[in-house]
Amino acid sequence: MSADNDIRTRRAAAVGMFDGVHLGHRHVVRQLAALAAQRGLVPTVFTFDRHPLSLVDAGRVPPALTTPPQRAALLKDAGAEEVFILVFNEHLRNMTADDFMRLLHDGFCVDTLLVGYDHHFGRDRKGGFDDYRRIGESIGLEVVRESELSVEGDETRLCSSSIRSLLAAGDVEHAAAMLGRLYSVTGKVVHGRGIGHSLGFPTANLLPCATGLQLPAPGVYAAEAVLADGSKYPAMVNIGTNPTVDGDGRIKIETHIIGFEGDIYDQLLTVEFKSRLRDERRFESREALMRQLEKDRERCSF
Repeated sequence: MSADNDIRTRRAAAVGMFDGVHLGHRHVVRQLAALAAQRGLVPTVFTFDRHPLSLVDAGRVPPALTTPPQRAALLKDAGAEEVFILVFNEHLRNMTADDFMRLLHDGFCVDTLLVGYDHHFGRDRKGGFDDYRRIGESIGLEVVRESELSVEGDETRLCSSSIRSLLAAGDVEHAAAMLGRLYSVTGKVVHGRGIGHSLGFPTANLLPCATGLQLPAPGVYAAEAVLADGSKYPAMVNIGTNPTVDGDGRIKIETHIIGFEGDIYDQLLTVEFKSRLRDERRFESREALMRQLEKDRERCSF
């Protein structure tokens, strides 16, 4: 390896879950990219394959907004040149802040570490920025404090937890404003019971690619369907149990793709949620349900 390559592989880094890669996370990555450019380093993000609570208290692990591969792609889109997905195991869990920072510096060639205004890492999580800076000085690692992104006119804190709460309440529009993009779920199209087809509204039944994902609240949504070939169609999505015609109690994600005809079974489909149309409810008859579905579809054809 040449000297130029040695220099090029020195890194400026940020560390965190970055779940959802919302506007606040993108703000951090922009800072990281600018910092790296000033120092001639590679902007690099370190994230984890699972939430740290999975080894501490699995019952408290929050639903995920993104899978690790989605997170990596979004972080690179935000400006990171490299993304390392670390396996969060007992060894990593038991590292002190000093241990972890030495791993970054000695194991991953990190020369500059961008630390969040309220960021804590290592098993000794009581440390703060001044502690991290002192550790950095002792091992030759520059520690820089990141600035927080403020959102004027919005009292909701810009964080992954707030976005989860919004989605759980069905507020996909406010969640999209915080994410900087439409919230989406990707899955494989599987066979259902054909009830939608019998009503005149054939649906693609979506089996999410990962478990533990945050779904929007049960209800009917206007959305955009993205097929495996990249083509996009307006769509109407129902998340719920189909109380009028099914009633087995299982939550399903059913997507009526407007203007599309074809066989997409076993293919990947991404649903991007635009707005919530209404709650799911039981209708007095199939005919009443069909009339309402027609009205819903009209609101999605834009």
